[in-house]
Amino acid sequence: MVPIHNIVWDWNGTLVDDAWVFVKTMNHLLQKTNLPPTSLEDYKKNFCFPVEAYWKKIGFSLTEDEFNKKNAFFITQYQKRMFLPLLHPGIKKLLFSLNRKKIQQFVLSASEHSLLQKSIEHYGLKSLFIDCLGVNNLNAKGKESVGKKLLNKHNLNNKHTLFIGDTEYDVRVGEALGCRVVLVSFGHISHTRLLKTKKPVFSCIKELSSFLLSNQ
Repeated sequence: MVPIHNIVWDWNGTLVDDAWVFVKTMNHLLQKTNLPPTSLEDYKKNFCFPVEAYWKKIGFSLTEDEFNKKNAFFITQYQKRMFLPLLHPGIKKLLFSLNRKKIQQFVLSASEHSLLQKSIEHYGLKSLFIDCLGVNNLNAKGKESVGKKLLNKHNLNNKHTLFIGDTEYDVRVGEALGCRVVLVSFGHISHTRLLKTKKPVFSCIKELSSFLLSNQ
């Protein structure tokens, strides 16, 4: 097993338990459009990237311009609740443990960069990460190119870099970067869906911790 020297974490769902906030915010929008509400279970079965594809799945029929406007409204509503969720129990302890083992840690997110920075600050995690990068738009696009920037900026060897996320999109991003990928199913996508990626999938922090702390 190639030792892990660097870990690149996804943010939403992977470190912070915020899937329910996305559901609550989306239901606010669905209600305004007279569409039926969704549940957390249905969200985890259907959420996908690009996010406009998910919107279409749950009933929206939008032009690109209409989607951009509604999504901007969605993000505005999300921002009102973005600090309500907690970090996943045990994740902060794990981050500290990995730092003690001299593993470099980073965050790569499809969240807009300034919103990501506010979140990292709010949860008191800034000192645990060497760098945290988000995308330059509100539509969750461009994570792969930002990831390449992250690897180049810090001269990371992708063979010794592990990418940890909670969606099929994270698999595509991690593979595009040439990194090993593992997934967690306590985020935005169901365990059953993630197993289809053929990547290791962990259903709790305890399982993830055991894997990470024994792979050095």
